[in-house]
Amino acid sequence: MISASTLSIKKTVSLQTFLKSFPYAEYLSKVSFTDFALLQRDRTFVQERFGDGDSFLYHLGDYYAKQNQLQPSLNSLQDRANVGIAYLNQKRGLSHSADEIYQMIGYFLLGTVAHGIESQIKAGRFDPIEPKNAGFIKSLEQYHIYITVHESTKGKIWESIRRGQFAYLLSRLTSHIFDHQRRYLIVSIVVIVFCVVVFAAGVAKVSPFIAVISILAALPAGAFLGAIAIAHFGNRANFSPTRTTAPVPASHWRLSPAVQLCSGQSNAACPLQIFELRDLANMKVGQVVWLMRPQVSVK
Repeated sequence: MISASTLSIKKTVSLQTFLKSFPYAEYLSKVSFTDFALLQRDRTFVQERFGDGDSFLYHLGDYYAKQNQLQPSLNSLQDRANVGIAYLNQKRGLSHSADEIYQMIGYFLLGTVAHGIESQIKAGRFDPIEPKNAGFIKSLEQYHIYITVHESTKGKIWESIRRGQFAYLLSRLTSHIFDHQRRYLIVSIVVIVFCVVVFAAGVAKVSPFIAVISILAALPAGAFLGAIAIAHFGNRANFSPTRTTAPVPASHWRLSPAVQLCSGQSNAACPLQIFELRDLANMKVGQVVWLMRPQVSVK
C-alpha cells in the first residue's frame, strides 16, 4: 500500500512529479496487481491527496504491461488475458462510475493480448487453427475481443479465381499498377530500349535468332506499357477531387493530453489515452477517455 513516506518527497509535490517518481516496482512486489481492495484504497488515498486517483491506476497499469512483456507462448497470453478478465469483472462495493476505470484497464490488457496474437500469427509463431490456440481465441470472443487473421495475397488470388471474381482481380491489378506506375514505366522503357539495341545488333550481324529473341522480349514490355496507360487513365477518371472547407470548431472546450498507456508501443499507437477537458478559462472540467480497441467488436 502507499505509505505517508512515499508521499513526503516534497510537501508541495505535484501529481505529475508523484506519478513519475513513484516506486511502481517496489509497490507491485508488495501488492498484487489484482488485489482490487488494496488498489481501490490507494486510489482513494491518492485522490484525497492530489484530487486525481485515476491517474495512479493508469500509470500502474501501463508499468505492469511494460514490465511483464508478452512471450511467444500460449501460457503467457493466457496469463495476461486472465488479468484483463479480472479487471473486467464488476468490483463489489464500487459504483458503476468508479468501476469503469478497472474495465478500461481490462480492455487495454486484453487489447495487448489480441495484438500479441496477431503479431505472432504474422511471424509464424502462433497457429490459430491448432485446437488449443483456437480454443483460446474463441474464449476471448465472449468478452468481445476478436482476432483478425489476415489471409495471404496468394490465398486471396486463388480464392478470387475459385469464385470467378476476374473483374475484381483486374481492378486490383490496375490499381496496383496505377499506384506504382512510375517505377513500372521506367522498367518497361529500359527493357524496350535494351531490346531495340539487341535487335539492331542482331540485324547488323545478320543474326535472325537474336533479332527474333529481342522482338519476343520487347512484346511483354510493350504490353505492360499498354497496361500502365489503361491503369493510369482508368483510375484517373475515378478521381474527382473537390475543394472543401474545413469546419471551424464552435466548442468552448478543449482537450489537453494527460495520460497515455502504450505498453511499449509508439506514442502514435497508444491504445489508451486520457485527455483533460478544459474550458476557455483553462479550468479543468472533466476527462475524456480515448480507448482504441480495434480487436473489440459489438457483433
